[in-house]
Amino acid sequence: DDQRPPGSKTTGEELFSEIRIQFPNIPIVIFSEQLEKDQYPLDGIGAAPYRYSKDQMKRMTEEQQDWAEDLAKILDEAIAAAKIRPEEYEKSLGFVVGKTQKMLEVARQIIEMAPLNAPVFIEGETGTGKELVAKALAKLSGRARKFQALNCSGMHQQTLESTLFGHEKGAFSGATERFIGAFESCNHGTLFLDEIQEMSSDLQNKLKRVLNDGTIRRMKGNEDIHLNTRIIAATNKPPTMLIAEGKLREDIYYRISTLKISLPPLRERFNDLDELCK
Repeated sequence: DDQRPPGSKTTGEELFSEIRIQFPNIPIVIFSEQLEKDQYPLDGIGAAPYRYSKDQMKRMTEEQQDWAEDLAKILDEAIAAAKIRPEEYEKSLGFVVGKTQKMLEVARQIIEMAPLNAPVFIEGETGTGKELVAKALAKLSGRARKFQALNCSGMHQQTLESTLFGHEKGAFSGATERFIGAFESCNHGTLFLDEIQEMSSDLQNKLKRVLNDGTIRRMKGNEDIHLNTRIIAATNKPPTMLIAEGKLREDIYYRISTLKISLPPLRERFNDLDELCK
């Protein structure tokens, strides 16, 4: 504060008050030796902070209780209490979230999953916004510079394999030069594969290798290429149904669904229709 005399100190009460003004939604945990001595009367300023003190740690240690677990619970409570408004979600994700509880949960999942490197599986009917979710995951992960979306439906399997894995010159009739596929061109980026159940069983088996060890081999190539491509996959029907029908390999589904997001159909988002129409 420029109005403060030189050499003066900010009190805990003043600091807490300023944080509440500038960052009203952020959870605060105050850790100090003084809290139990009530030297910081902070509860009257906006939302009360979560408190933890060294006195608490000392007492619990003497009573042979686990203070670390106790402190972890307080931190978890503080994080769970942080509320982000729908419009703040929309600004960071780049699409209309709305007010439906299911979509607010989807937004929370995207924000939590984005920084992770594991594959993500998105389940949702046609038109529910699966590609928008994939783009939001890429945007928040730092992998947005290389993003490609590919629909596996309606494509000849040889063409799909070449599109995904690339090919060497002479791999098939018309392959007059080397071609770099989507997995390779999205290295250090994100590849979104929609309707993966339309891949043949053989192609799904090759996808399993990418998921297992992060390597591909171009068609007619003899060299393993190591990649750091994050895969986001989606189906427009329930995966259990597709597995039962023999369209989706069960081993592929379990490898790719470590992180899973289910998108509600529009008929379950009536409260969001006005915003979506705009």
